[in-house]
Amino acid sequence: MNVMGRFTLRSMRANRKWTVVTLIGIIISTAMLAAVSTFCASFTELLRNEAIADNGNWHAMISGVRMGDVSAFEDAGFVEEISLSRDVGYAKLENPKNENKPYLFIRQFDKNSGKNFPVELVEGRLPQNDGELVLSQHLETNGGVKYKIGDQITLDIGKRTNPDGFTFGQQDTYQGEVTYENGKYMQGEALAPEQTRAYTVVGIIKRPNFEPTWAPGYTAVSFLDAGTVEPDDEVTVTLLAGKLNHGFFEDVEALAGRVGLDNTHIRFNTDLLRYSGIFANDSAQNMIYGFAAVFIVIIIIASVSLIYNAFAISVSERVSQLGMLASVGATRRQKRHSVYFEGFLLGIVGIPVGILAGIAGIGVTLSVIRPLMESFTNLSSAQGLSLHVSLLSVAAASVLAALTIFVSVWIPARRASKIMPIDAIRQSKEIKLTRQAVKTSRLTRALFGFEGEIALKNLKRSRKKYRATVLSLIISLVLFLTVSYYAQEMNRASGAVETGYNFDLAVSYTNVPAAEASEANDEIAKLPGVTDTAAAEKADGVFLTENAQLSSLVRRLYAPDGENYSLGAALYCLDDASFDRYVRSLGADPQEYRDPENPKMILVNYGQAYFNGKRTAGEILSLQQGVSLRFSQNTADKRGAENGAELEVGLLTGQRPMGVLVSSLDSISAVVSREVFNSLPDSLKSIDSDRNPSFQQLFLTTDDADALEIKIQELIQGVSGRTYVFNVAAQARSERNMMLVLGIFIYGFIILISLICIANIFNTVTTNIALRRREFAMLRSVGMTPKSFNRMIRFESVFYGLKALLYGFPVSLAVMLLLHHMQAGVFDVGFSLPWASYGVAVILIFVIVGVTMLYSSAKIKKENIIDALKADTM
Repeated sequence: MNVMGRFTLRSMRANRKWTVVTLIGIIISTAMLAAVSTFCASFTELLRNEAIADNGNWHAMISGVRMGDVSAFEDAGFVEEISLSRDVGYAKLENPKNENKPYLFIRQFDKNSGKNFPVELVEGRLPQNDGELVLSQHLETNGGVKYKIGDQITLDIGKRTNPDGFTFGQQDTYQGEVTYENGKYMQGEALAPEQTRAYTVVGIIKRPNFEPTWAPGYTAVSFLDAGTVEPDDEVTVTLLAGKLNHGFFEDVEALAGRVGLDNTHIRFNTDLLRYSGIFANDSAQNMIYGFAAVFIVIIIIASVSLIYNAFAISVSERVSQLGMLASVGATRRQKRHSVYFEGFLLGIVGIPVGILAGIAGIGVTLSVIRPLMESFTNLSSAQGLSLHVSLLSVAAASVLAALTIFVSVWIPARRASKIMPIDAIRQSKEIKLTRQAVKTSRLTRALFGFEGEIALKNLKRSRKKYRATVLSLIISLVLFLTVSYYAQEMNRASGAVETGYNFDLAVSYTNVPAAEASEANDEIAKLPGVTDTAAAEKADGVFLTENAQLSSLVRRLYAPDGENYSLGAALYCLDDASFDRYVRSLGADPQEYRDPENPKMILVNYGQAYFNGKRTAGEILSLQQGVSLRFSQNTADKRGAENGAELEVGLLTGQRPMGVLVSSLDSISAVVSREVFNSLPDSLKSIDSDRNPSFQQLFLTTDDADALEIKIQELIQGVSGRTYVFNVAAQARSERNMMLVLGIFIYGFIILISLICIANIFNTVTTNIALRRREFAMLRSVGMTPKSFNRMIRFESVFYGLKALLYGFPVSLAVMLLLHHMQAGVFDVGFSLPWASYGVAVILIFVIVGVTMLYSSAKIKKENIIDALKADTM
């Protein structure tokens, strides 16, 4: 090691404080970069696993292939494995409880399909021949049809068709019975049996993820023996590629073309291909990558700010030393390399430690949130979100950390190389003083007094240090506001895709007498495990609104020409206890909403939609409380007609009571009391010929939805009319946990960035004060009292804060607009500033700067004046 290297090491040991601060900054920044890159790798692996759990481990599926042509797929060079399957057809179930799912749907899979399609056994075994069958557990829990292992069943199997000859599949909902009007077919379907098959039930499986939630048939799986299939029989071929490339789509299309099939027979597993790096360039991916890039840029900017200030401080502390080295022959290159060498030494220690810390930190975080993630993925603990460290993620973090250090060191290194001996000894470049430069207005002294004038002169005479401190504050302010805006946008964006389930179970009654439904509700509420209930009736109609009463978002989407637009309306009537609880949670008095002579309603003024390929969410109406809206059955009703009702808007809120889901942007939900609902004309309420509500619901929350569902099913067996139990506990838990996971990451990131910003401000301000020891000693030596000194420090804090806010707010606004533009291709939620964060930022800036300056100046005031004057002149 040469003399400059030994000098650098000795300087680092002599300035341990700055060395430790810089090393900590490097470790924190590297850890955050490593955590982000490792999380991206882990999350990508999770998405791949979930795509496999949802749709299977395959890349392409070709239907309608003649068995005689299967060999063409087996001989394809890019195919690693193929599997065969076949849809046998539908069989009618006897008396299923779910009227929208009246069929059993039988599919056959060969021996390879077990690896490619996610079928999970609950009990028994998988079929081994075409006379054996496994049934979905959903058949019993949802359809009320129960079979045991060993049961022999005979099924009449066929196709779902309508009189026009159209054939329906699992992607098509149940069409209902065939109906005619004036001898002409209107709608509906019928099952046309084609064969009768006998099966032995050998196992029960969980509901397959590849079965659509709206499918009309419960999935049953049998075995496909390829040796028994005739050459002209059609099967579905599923391909798993060995090595994927961007020509995969063309290769599959060409392969299908060779056996006489067009693209309509091909289906790609787009999710798995996307997360394998093949299928790209969609708006959602662009948004995710864009926000990931913003995260990285934010971390680098914060890190550069912190590390740069530390190196700049180190150079300022060593001005005299570097000047003396120059006086004895040190070249500009040697002085520059001294600073680079310091950055290199800190990097070889900080980067490995930071990477290990980042990987360990994200590993602990993932282990904590894994149980939450399992609730909104289809993966088990073994397959779920676990730590996945890739060489690429570690290399990316290392390169970015090294780049961060280099950028941070570059300017201080150049500055060190330019230090001349005479300037260093005199420190003439540290402060350039002219009369004009420190001139202040009389208004300053009138407003802030003598101490304020001195404070402003101090800032003007040390412009470099002043600018460095203000720049540090601006960067910290912009980072904090940017991350706060990002958190707000992620919350709003997640709100644009949620269904809003705020209950676990729902019991619906159709054409059940009100007294009988109420009695059943009371019995259900007494069941063990029920934690909360809410009963509701609903009337559907429209609100007759004027164009000016619509929000700007709804006007832009649905009424761009300025015409009036009638919103769909769902008017909910809650039971008394639930209504009172809901109104009080909004800070209002329930009694104000119980007067039928002055009917008031609460509008849930939030909706979402998928419009022109974008997720859109926001307010629906823009009006004041006290305005009246007309609730009607249809848009033909005008004001003054007898079949409508005027309802006053008592409150507008985004908070929903239990049972009210998130509405579409072209409709709105309203809540009224029982007294107001009963006063509405009968034409507005859904009642049957016996004046009973045609549709009522009970919503419940519970800790064990599956067990409670069975008890409720038994309890409502004797209720007249139609009843149905919806179990949405998994979906509700999924949405709650998804929001919690999102909050953990976003607010965890805010905390880390805030800590870096605070450390940056503290380091910059304390160093600035420390480097002004002689200046403060001179002021004290000419008679400045401690009180005046404190006032001067407080005014300096105010000037620092005001200047930072003056520049920081416009810059942060520009960054937020950029982020909003980046997400506009996916989420259309309107631009909104995080006003609360702006208020917090203003307070924190002045508090942090003020406390830091008072802390630093308190240490200066304890020093002996003569020692302080001698220290800077040695």
